[in-house]
Amino acid sequence: MQAQTDRHNAAMDFSAIQPGDAVIADSNRLNAESIAWCLKAYGGFRNVTAVSTAAELIQTIRSQRPQTVLVCEKLIVKALRDVFSELAVRLGETRVAVFGDGLTDRQMDLIVNNRVTGLLSREDTMKKISEQLGQVSAGQAVLSENLAARVQLQRDGHFRCSASSQMQKLTDRQWDVLLKIAEGRRVSEVAEALSISASTQPAWTDFSLVAREVALELAPLMVVKNLDFEIDTEISGVLAPDWMLRELTRNLLSNAIRHSPQEGRLKLDLRPYGETVRFSLRDEGPGLSDDLQRRLFQPFATGDTRQGSGLGLSICLGIVQSLHGEIKLRNEPMAGFVSGLNCEVQFKRADPKTS
Repeated sequence: MQAQTDRHNAAMDFSAIQPGDAVIADSNRLNAESIAWCLKAYGGFRNVTAVSTAAELIQTIRSQRPQTVLVCEKLIVKALRDVFSELAVRLGETRVAVFGDGLTDRQMDLIVNNRVTGLLSREDTMKKISEQLGQVSAGQAVLSENLAARVQLQRDGHFRCSASSQMQKLTDRQWDVLLKIAEGRRVSEVAEALSISASTQPAWTDFSLVAREVALELAPLMVVKNLDFEIDTEISGVLAPDWMLRELTRNLLSNAIRHSPQEGRLKLDLRPYGETVRFSLRDEGPGLSDDLQRRLFQPFATGDTRQGSGLGLSICLGIVQSLHGEIKLRNEPMAGFVSGLNCEVQFKRADPKTS
C-alpha cells in the first residue's frame, strides 16, 4: 500500500513540474530551429517554436503565452523595451532566459534589471541548456557557470553585474540614454541624447583617473589572456560627466582585450597635448579589414561575430561626438610587431576652474 502511495505521489510530482510551451528567439533562424529541435529531442517541453525577429517573438508571446522564452543577444538588445513591456503584462506567465555571451557589461546590466530568470551561455551543451530551461520554467533563477565571472546570482534570486555599482549612480536621464544605446539606436540619435545629458551636467573630470580605475576593473580579463599591459597617464582634465568617460574607456579597452592575442601587448597612453587631451590605446590584434573600416561605427558591425554584437564602437562614437571630440581607429602596429590597431580619442582640455 505504501509503495502504491509513493508511486502515486511521484506521478503527481512529475506531472506538476512538466514544462509547457517554449519559444526560441534567435536572429539567425537556423540557430533558432536547431535549438528548438534539440529541446524537442530532449523532451523537456511540450511545444517549441522558433522565431527570428523581435516582431515574431512579441506576436508569439501574445498568441501562445509560452511558459518559457529563450532570447539571443542581438534580439534582446534590439527590442529591449518592447519585449519586456510585453512580458510585463503576462503577470508572471512567461519566464525569460537570455544568452549572455555576446552582451557588453552595460547591456547585461540593463537586461538583468528587467524580469529575467535565466542567464545562459552558448558554451554549454544543449543537454545542459535544456536542463537549465527546465529550471527556468519552474521559476528557479539560473546562471551559467560560463558567465559567473561577469554576473553574480544572489540569494534572493536576483542577478548582479560587475558594473552595477556604477549603474546605481546614474540619473533617470542617463538611464534613458543607455537604453537607447543598448537598443542600437542611430548614432546621431544617441549622440543628441548624450549631448543633452552632458550639457545639463557639466563637470570637470580627470580622464586619467577614470582610465586607471577602468583598467583595474578589467584587469581579470587581461590576466586570463596573460596580456603585457602598460598604462602611462598624466592628469588630463575634460569637461564631461564621469560616467560618459567611464563608458567610453570601458568599451574601448574591452574591445582591445577581446581582440588581443594570448600573451599580446596592450598599451594605454593618456595625457594633455597643448589645448587638448589625447587618449591612445594600441593593441596587437589583427587590425581592421577594408570592409570593416567602412562600417566600423554601425551598430552590430564586428570583425568577429562570435565575440559580441559590435555595439561598443557605435556607443563610443556617440559619446565622443556628444562631447565634441574626435575618435580615430587605424591599423598601426607597435614597433616590432606585424599587426595592431591604434585607437585615438581627443577632447578639448579643461581647467578645474572651468566647472
